[in-house]
Amino acid sequence: MPIEKLTRTLLAGLSAAMCLPAPAAAATTVVGFGEFANTSTFRNNLSPTFTSGGLTFKSSSTSSLSYSVWGMNSPHNADKGGATIGHNLFGMTSTVTLEGGGLFDLVSIDFADFGNSTVVGSIDLSFSRPNAPIETIKLKLPGVTGLSKFTINRLGISAFTIRSATVNRTIQFDNVTYRTPLAAVPEPATWALMIGGFGVVGAALRRRPSDSPLTTA
Repeated sequence: MPIEKLTRTLLAGLSAAMCLPAPAAAATTVVGFGEFANTSTFRNNLSPTFTSGGLTFKSSSTSSLSYSVWGMNSPHNADKGGATIGHNLFGMTSTVTLEGGGLFDLVSIDFADFGNSTVVGSIDLSFSRPNAPIETIKLKLPGVTGLSKFTINRLGISAFTIRSATVNRTIQFDNVTYRTPLAAVPEPATWALMIGGFGVVGAALRRRPSDSPLTTA
């Protein structure tokens, strides 16, 4: 095979190899709302839209009383010594999205009754995906104090909503665990192929006959 054709073939193969990404990994984040922990003897309120851990939380109400955070030592705090986010208004819904937009996977989330009581309540979670109907599931609080973890594992969602489905009861939530894809990079084997290929091309070019005519003394 002529050197020029061999070189073009190798370069084309290397270009194709560079376009083969490794399987995309995923970054997992747990949003624990620790930045809102406070020493209040009662509770502090949050604005109806706030961000934490890369997520945006938006209340269906514009009231400044939409969300509240119990004091760290309050008996109503289901994460004693830490912070949870409480729905402060009956019937309100929280819509949760990635800060800046995009798709993500919801892995799990912890819930408790708003007052950290043993009320057996229920919670509606709804999931939005591009070009797909909204999916809704119902969770049931087990009737114990403290946080209860619920494994969700909903993939490729653009948003999810949280709403207490128990009349005249609200909820608090914590430890929202989600995944986002990382940018794909070439696999190590692809890098090795690329480096080896460039070496072959270089060697072939070094062995290429000179185009200059030979001269004699």
